[in-house]
Amino acid sequence: MDVISQLFALTQDTPQTQVLPWARAYKTALTEPNVLIYSLIRNREREDKFHWVGQLTTQRIYIWGLRSKFPQPFDSIEQAKEYRISTPQAYTTAAYLERNDFKHVYLTGQYEQNIGMLLKDRIDLIISSPVVLHELAKKKLIDSSQLVPLIEVTELESNVYVALSKGSDSALVSRYQKQFERLVTLPIFEQIKAKWQVD
Repeated sequence: MDVISQLFALTQDTPQTQVLPWARAYKTALTEPNVLIYSLIRNREREDKFHWVGQLTTQRIYIWGLRSKFPQPFDSIEQAKEYRISTPQAYTTAAYLERNDFKHVYLTGQYEQNIGMLLKDRIDLIISSPVVLHELAKKKLIDSSQLVPLIEVTELESNVYVALSKGSDSALVSRYQKQFERLVTLPIFEQIKAKWQVD
């Protein structure tokens, strides 16, 4: 949100902001014009479905568990398949779990639900980036020291972008792309990255 706030300061636009469950947000951005969506993983399947405004970060994904339950990291992804795991539906992580034959998968609307299920012992594992968990800790939904990364899912390393819906006005797209290019040259962009501990 920090980057988006700075982007709107540069464009001098006043956004109509909506916080939506991910599946609904994604569908809205697919079907309605002039919708800015973030953070969105850029991949082959999505390449032609959006106008890509600018890259926020490179995201690394891990499988996490409670430190009290998993004193040792996993030796392989196969180990994780023995446990109950949760991720939001419509995320690339959900497609990964299905593609790799995880049997005990619970799909949710948002990460907050995953955390609640984990703390109530309804699941054993979650799959997420450190940035998402940092944000949830900031909201005081979890003490991040309770969680431990058990194994990195290298297949899911990806570039995360701000994007505009495909039907957006071309002048709007161009203006936002140019202002994002300007933003990444400003000191505030490095400060935001340091705050969120991302590369």
